[in-house]
Amino acid sequence: MLSIQEMVEETREQRKRIEEVMDIYGCWHPDIKASDNVAANLYAGLKRSIVRDIRDTIHLTPLREFMISGIAGASYLVAPKLHSVLIYNSKLTDIVPLISMQVMEGDWKGSTLNVQIVADENMKPRPVGSGGEAPGGSWTTVQATATPQLISRNVAIEGTLLEDSQYDLIEWYYAQAAKAFGYSATEAALAVLKAAPDGDGTLNSATSATTDTTVWTEILAAIDGIGADEFIANAMLITPEAWEHTAGIGAAVGSAADTYWKPTPQVNTRPPTEGFAFNVQGLDTLFCTSKELHDSGDATGAAFTTCITIVFDRNNAMLTSRKRWLQIENYADPVQDLAGAVVTGRQDSVTVYKDSIYVLTEST
Repeated sequence: MLSIQEMVEETREQRKRIEEVMDIYGCWHPDIKASDNVAANLYAGLKRSIVRDIRDTIHLTPLREFMISGIAGASYLVAPKLHSVLIYNSKLTDIVPLISMQVMEGDWKGSTLNVQIVADENMKPRPVGSGGEAPGGSWTTVQATATPQLISRNVAIEGTLLEDSQYDLIEWYYAQAAKAFGYSATEAALAVLKAAPDGDGTLNSATSATTDTTVWTEILAAIDGIGADEFIANAMLITPEAWEHTAGIGAAVGSAADTYWKPTPQVNTRPPTEGFAFNVQGLDTLFCTSKELHDSGDATGAAFTTCITIVFDRNNAMLTSRKRWLQIENYADPVQDLAGAVVTGRQDSVTVYKDSIYVLTEST
């Protein structure tokens, strides 16, 4: 940990760029370049050891410490502090990095990103004799176009909070805006994953045999369906309702043996990949309550109906692109503009191999 004074001394050039970008554009993001063509990033050009110390200090130091320090130049540490708050708290609701094969973040030119997807049959190499040339022929590809769409969330701060120096509450409001932002990002990605509008192959799908019920054998059929297309199912998104009702062991004790999952630690359980809730039958599993996975008309507090479970190969299913992620808009003064600021970003997802996805929808 460093003191605020030490951080100010270590970041003279970096803070100048942050100030310049905010003055010119009325916003801030660490990827925006200043007039010297260097990003207005607090860590640009610093030694790794210093970056680590400053990053840890920014994350662990409360916002109020920057606001009340009285140290000249400390106000331009506020923007990086807010960005740290936004990143950390958005991850509480943003599952997009977990369910995407890759998240591409950057500031590429143009509003779209074209993705050439090689048909999976072309991915197989051919044997060649010793000293022979690689066989000719061209790749068969399918083009998907990612067009990142704007996501925006205002920060619900009234000017009186600044006047009353309620800095802890201001930081909390930014955290809440970040969680709302992450939720919106998740909603957008799930809509793409379950519809599979892009890419090679054909989406696997089925309807459950019983109304508002998902049984374990139907999930096994999803694993098998993906396997028949030569992909390996390794992830599952499921609502708590579908799992606890009949798919999981919860309320289904006493049901037919093939209705619910029966835990056998030596066979079908293992530690989940980081970020997932648990692993079952080789599937890293997340509970998800997004309206994209159940009837959007379900009343608040009521049991979910028409639940959707998605089983997929997360190494091949979906690619996500993001631009200027968690940018702070309406933000020219690092202190006075805390009230009225807006958090924005752009995101789009494309499915890559549709047949690496299986969508199981409960019958109505």
